[in-house]
Amino acid sequence: MRKRLLCALFFLSVVLPAAACAKTAAEVNEPALTASQPVEQTSEETADLEEIEGSFSKDTTAGQILTLMNDCNGKDLDTAVKMFEEYFGTELVNTATLSQTLNGGPETYYTVYYTVLEKDGLRFNVVNFTWNKVDEKVCSVELEIRNDEGDYAYSELSPLPGVPEVTDQYFSFTNEVYAVCGNAVQSGKLCYDEDSYWNDYEYGDDCIITLELYNYTEEGGNGLVASHIQFSNNSYYY
Repeated sequence: MRKRLLCALFFLSVVLPAAACAKTAAEVNEPALTASQPVEQTSEETADLEEIEGSFSKDTTAGQILTLMNDCNGKDLDTAVKMFEEYFGTELVNTATLSQTLNGGPETYYTVYYTVLEKDGLRFNVVNFTWNKVDEKVCSVELEIRNDEGDYAYSELSPLPGVPEVTDQYFSFTNEVYAVCGNAVQSGKLCYDEDSYWNDYEYGDDCIITLELYNYTEEGGNGLVASHIQFSNNSYYY
C-alpha cells in the first residue's frame, strides 16, 4: 500500500505538472505533429464516409481501444473496469484513488491502475478512470505507456519502451482520431520541448480526446518517453 501511495503521489508530481505545461503551450499556439492529410474523396466515397461518421475503425486495435474508452464513459467504475479487463484479458490491479477538482468544477475521484496491458503489439502500463461524486459515473478514461523503471515505476514494461515504439503508438491513435474528428482544435508543445506534443480533438458535442507524446531524451532531459491518451465526456462531469 505504501508503494501504491508513493506511486500515486509521484503521478501527481510528474504528470499533472506536464499537463499544466501543455496549457501554457496553448497560449503561444505552437505547431504540433499532425496526421497525414486526407485524400480527396469522390461524391460516392463521401456518402459512404457520412454513414460511418463518428465511428472509429473496428479493424484496427487503436480504433477498438478508442471505442472502448468512449463506451466506458457514463458507466459506473466497476463496469468500466470489467470492460477493460475483458478486452485486454488482464485483471486491473495495483490501484489507488485520489480526489481532485478540475478547472474549478465539482469534486471528482481519480482511480488509477498500475497494470501492464497489451493488445496486438500496443502496450500500456497505466489506466486511469475519473468519475464524478454525484452519480459515480465515469467521465474520463486515460491510457499511458511510459518507460518508468525501478522502485517508482507505475508498472514496469519489459522490454522498456523506446522512442520508436512510443512514437509509432502515438501516431496510430492520432491517425484514428484525425480520421473521425478532423484537425485538432488546440495543440502545442509540452513544456516548450521540441519533441513533445499535445493535441485536443472534439468528438461530438461533449467529448474531448487528448493525445500527448513525451520525448525528454535529449541532452539535459530526464529521459522520459511516454504517450498519453485521454477520452473525456464532459456531460458526465456534473
